[in-house]
Amino acid sequence: MLASDYQELRRIIYDRSGITLGENKQQMLSCRLARRLRELGFASEREYLRFLTSPDGESEVDAMLEAVTTNVTSFFRESAHFDHLTGQLHEIAGKGSNRIRIWCAAASTGQEPYTLAIVVDEVMRALNRKLDARILSTDLSTEVLAVAHEATYQEKDLAPIAQQIRARQFEPVVSGSQRLFRVVERTRSLVTLARLNLAKPPFPMKGPFDAVFCRNVMIYFDDIVRGRLLDEIHRVLGPEGLLYVGHSEGLTGWDHKFERLAPSVYRKIT
Repeated sequence: MLASDYQELRRIIYDRSGITLGENKQQMLSCRLARRLRELGFASEREYLRFLTSPDGESEVDAMLEAVTTNVTSFFRESAHFDHLTGQLHEIAGKGSNRIRIWCAAASTGQEPYTLAIVVDEVMRALNRKLDARILSTDLSTEVLAVAHEATYQEKDLAPIAQQIRARQFEPVVSGSQRLFRVVERTRSLVTLARLNLAKPPFPMKGPFDAVFCRNVMIYFDDIVRGRLLDEIHRVLGPEGLLYVGHSEGLTGWDHKFERLAPSVYRKIT
């Protein structure tokens, strides 16, 4: 890939998604775009770039972003966050509130929002009480949102989930010769999936949310995009709402309106 082509692709990716690629990511980008070049019949990144920036290439920009973005996820990833959230939900319910609203800012293929839904459903089971609970889960990628909508996973994907919870929260389904597992409708119905570009505020939702999970996302953004995103999260969180970020994404050194409660857990302050 020519250096000039890489710089132009970096610019397009940043402008459309807020993702910042470093100077040393040229080989990585070339590898990730190789499949798109083969599928479309382009012999070089230069030909692909010409198409991408032409009127006919507008829809290909989304496909390029699908190829570039990383979607690493699992059920109960960084599990301490879900233990903390469980305690917070019991506290909210203990105060007599029946309303729970959570935003998962990076749905990926669905493991994180459905983990949140499982946590909420298990809390309702423990309380023996129905809560007015809703989980909004967003992502830039329509491809991963389609997978999340199916809510169907291989048995190995369920490994982090305790057997008793697994039995309550998943039902076996047959797909050809494969034995798969789908999140039960009761829990699945708590989640609403939608496409959202985190780099393009203001966001359409008003909140207020009790908690926002924005984990392992901001590491891809520069300070300008991070700052705008934090401002929007602060706006949509309710009073003393909680922000959960990835364990490698502490807010130290950033200008923000949150106080630290626990590792990578913050509370909104005004």
